Amino acid sequence: MSRVYVPWYQRKEIVETYESWYQGPEGERMDRLEKATLRALLEPMQPKSLLEVGSGTAHFTRWFASELGLKTVGVDLSSLMLTEARKYWDGPLVQADAAALPFRDRSFDVVAFITSFEYMPDPVRVLREAGRVARTGILLGLMNRWSAATVRRRVQELFGKTPFFGNAHFYSLPEIKKLLQRALGDRITEIRWQSTLFPKGFPWQTARLPFGNFLALAVHLREVPHG
Repeated sequence: MSRVYVPWYQRKEIVETYESWYQGPEGERMDRLEKATLRALLEPMQPKSLLEVGSGTAHFTRWFASELGLKTVGVDLSSLMLTEARKYWDGPLVQADAAALPFRDRSFDVVAFITSFEYMPDPVRVLREAGRVARTGILLGLMNRWSAATVRRRVQELFGKTPFFGNAHFYSLPEIKKLLQRALGDRITEIRWQSTLFPKGFPWQTARLPFGNFLALAVHLREVPHG
């Protein structure tokens, strides 16, 4: 009898230790560089409110709120993740499916996905739903398909060394741009991007080279009038 695959974010023993990963040397480096890259892309959008979809333990959700001063709401499908998130943050958290968000049209300036979009089974539908809820933009932070880290992840997965990536789809820059155009079309006015987390010893920590472990995109959207 084949075993039923249970995603890591539905496994209590993993969820309860997830946040501690950021406390190690590599986790601290990733956290610092990812947040610097996201901030640089988000600031030109000048948002006042943000919805993070796939907010997990609210690690980035609370950063958007406390450090960037945004009115922020977190959404996650996993009740386990939301329970864990409430240990760290007392802000608004909602359990919901990314493809059916319980918010009115244009409820937030920006909708963000930080290393969560890779787990969405219907990415076009999810992007269209994000576009419905977002007024001016979508922020994506992705585990980059075109990176040495992704090769390592797939090897680890092959040998059963990690539980995190069995149902993940890693995107390259051309692939995610094509998907965005398919989902949002003429609503997109501009896409800005950067990547970071290059191998140690690389001359740049963040650059417009599509090979860093973390690929971030700010998708600027044409505002749709009410009514």
